[in-house]
Amino acid sequence: MNRWVETMRAIAQLQDNWADARGISSTVRERLVAAKPAVSRHYRVQRIVWVSATCGALGIAASVLLLWHQPGSALTFAVGNAGETAALGEWVRAPEAEALPLSFSDGTHILLRQSSQARVTETSAHGAHLVLERGSLVAEVAHKQLARWELQAGPFSVLVRGTHFNLEWSPESSTFNLELTEGLVDVVGPGLMGSRAVKTGQRLRVAPASSGWRIESTELEQGAAPIDVQTAASAAPSLAIQEPPSNSASSASTKESGPAKPGWQELAAAGDYAESLAAARKLGLPRICSTGSVADLTKLAQVARAGGDAETARIVLRSVRERFAGSAEAAMATFDLGRLAFDTSGRFLEAVHWFKDYLREFPHGKLAREAMGRLMEALERGGDHSGAREVANDYLLKYPTGPHVGLAHRLLNR
Repeated sequence: MNRWVETMRAIAQLQDNWADARGISSTVRERLVAAKPAVSRHYRVQRIVWVSATCGALGIAASVLLLWHQPGSALTFAVGNAGETAALGEWVRAPEAEALPLSFSDGTHILLRQSSQARVTETSAHGAHLVLERGSLVAEVAHKQLARWELQAGPFSVLVRGTHFNLEWSPESSTFNLELTEGLVDVVGPGLMGSRAVKTGQRLRVAPASSGWRIESTELEQGAAPIDVQTAASAAPSLAIQEPPSNSASSASTKESGPAKPGWQELAAAGDYAESLAAARKLGLPRICSTGSVADLTKLAQVARAGGDAETARIVLRSVRERFAGSAEAAMATFDLGRLAFDTSGRFLEAVHWFKDYLREFPHGKLAREAMGRLMEALERGGDHSGAREVANDYLLKYPTGPHVGLAHRLLNR
């Protein structure tokens, strides 16, 4: 090894001696020293030009993004032909004899049919969120760039950018109907396996069935023309609660044959939930939902859940929301609808809908923390992982010691 090193050194020395003898080393050194300032100056100028151009391009891009995302003023809307201004969250009900128009500042028009009830819960520069509590409507949403509209009917949501359609919702029968006469929408809700696209000329109907939800998708009749929302003077009949037929004869017979049986409330207090639910059905669930007190409806929903009848519990809880909107019982009913969808049926998208409703309508409610945590769970279980992570961020900011902190960290560290 030492001999090899000595040999290499001897070769290097010979090369240096040969270069020195011909003056090569000094010549090359002089040229390099003379050229160095020029090369450095050229490089510095080139670098300054490149950096300046890059900064200028980034500045232009930032300005464009800032202008692109600059929020505009939220849409405004008026109710009725007289153009009376309405407030967000305010109940709007069409008279029994005529339809009621809602006009938005972007040119969107919505016509509530007779006796239909709705409310606008949120507006932005690009759209609005409208809840159809019961009945039907005709919507003509202005097609604009970045338009974002959502029309909610029970557990179903119609996501719109610009289109013309008829929408119907019955909370009593839990039946959803959509007829699209122009455009394209996405429908999200139970039984639809994520979302369902509905195109021009198609009809979508969803109703409860023994095995879950029955979904019917058909084509509209050829030549069916859309209703002119701005000029329509009347609309279809309202969705009325169907009262059960009177059974006075059997009631009289019962009275004659023996003492009256205990009512559903007494049976519920005794813990006989199955008989209590049977007695309530015999009396008529629509009648109880439309006339019962908030305490009765809350109790009946508990009886239905205990008796394993999730669908009856849903119907009763929705009645609490509609009849006693804004109350503590309505807040609890909204949260219970989310829990019912998640825990009992595994309908995670439906659960997302109700937990979002709770947080929007009762942002400072007693169950706001729990609703946000359950919303995070429902989004994750429903496959919306990015949405779940967004809620996880908000949850950690608002509730850093909450019970769902572990889940939030797991979602964000994936």
